[in-house]
Amino acid sequence: VLATAVILGLLWWQSDSTTPKGLEDQVGLIFFIGVFWGFFPVFTAIFAFPQERAMLVKERAADMYRLSAYFLARTTSDLPLDLVLPLLFLLVVYFMAGLRLDAGVFFYTLLTVFLCIVAAQVRFSHKRFAGRS
Repeated sequence: VLATAVILGLLWWQSDSTTPKGLEDQVGLIFFIGVFWGFFPVFTAIFAFPQERAMLVKERAADMYRLSAYFLARTTSDLPLDLVLPLLFLLVVYFMAGLRLDAGVFFYTLLTVFLCIVAAQVRFSHKRFAGRS
């Protein structure tokens, strides 16, 4: 994540938002950030789920808990990391790219990225567990 942040920061180094071309460049950066953080949790879940699947099937067969409890626990336990990684990523990219230096705008961007992550996790998990209760 940090390597990607540094690469993006170098690619969009101090882009100028006062010109139409610079503004288009910054929109491209924001689009890339949204796409990156929309797919990052999906790839993480794709690699983690097969390792947990055997345990989940065994515990579900024993009727130890509902699938919704597993999903809620998994999502809740991932939240701290899902907040720290985007924060570190944005701290690097946001200031290297020369985006608007306003605390409110920065935290709004962080909130938007965080909501992209949660939406991606929920959507992926829903598709993964669809039809199973």
